[in-house]
Amino acid sequence: DCSLLDSPENNFATLNPLWNSVQQTYAEGNLKTTSGSQHSPTCSTIGVSSGKWYVEGFALSSSLTKWSSGIFDTAITYNKVSGTNYIPAQTPTNIYTNGDAINYYASGNDIYKNGSQVISNAFSSALTTNDIIQIAFDVDNGKIWYGINNSWNNGTSTQGSFDPDNHDTTFTVQQEMRVHFTGETSDWLANFGQDSSFAGNKTAQGNTDANGIGDFYYAPPSGGFLALCTSNLPEPTISPNADTQAVNHFGILTY
Repeated sequence: DCSLLDSPENNFATLNPLWNSVQQTYAEGNLKTTSGSQHSPTCSTIGVSSGKWYVEGFALSSSLTKWSSGIFDTAITYNKVSGTNYIPAQTPTNIYTNGDAINYYASGNDIYKNGSQVISNAFSSALTTNDIIQIAFDVDNGKIWYGINNSWNNGTSTQGSFDPDNHDTTFTVQQEMRVHFTGETSDWLANFGQDSSFAGNKTAQGNTDANGIGDFYYAPPSGGFLALCTSNLPEPTISPNADTQAVNHFGILTY
């Protein structure tokens, strides 16, 4: 594990077991999730309200090909009751007044937004075991693209190389979006830029983002798409690299 890029100096997103542990088992430093017999989502530890971002997911195994993945607004609240099927952007359909949710569902090979199908038969071949799903999203302009094994949908029936002018669907700009991975009797391995080997299941490829950061299996799309990590986030007002330090705001006065 010490060979991973994730460190206190640059912390990459992982999957958040505190957000949802119902029907989910976490492993590999919270980059692997195994779901039970009901659809159950998990989400990234980092949410973003600006910028362009790129994430990969490895479809490790499934008995039902029911992997799904995408993004959703942090403001959306989820039903986490054990035994209740839940797929972001598909079910239930009455919670999307708080924000947008988008999802690619491998079992139907379709893309959904806020309870409605927006693209059917998104890829010539649906995601299956040992495939890599790619998600690129632009929060400033509210656009998302999906790829499988470096073949991008681009909102059309013909897949190919990444097309910045043709996105799969839209969402409201500058929402605080998080990446989600969902499954039913399925295993996902996420890569937010820290491990393109997917815990040793693939041969690492070493592709970096536009800032030279990360380790992706495929090269992130051109145009400034970044790894989801703290080095790529906006600098906080109070931080080691800022003009304003914590000592400017509080200290110890001894009487």
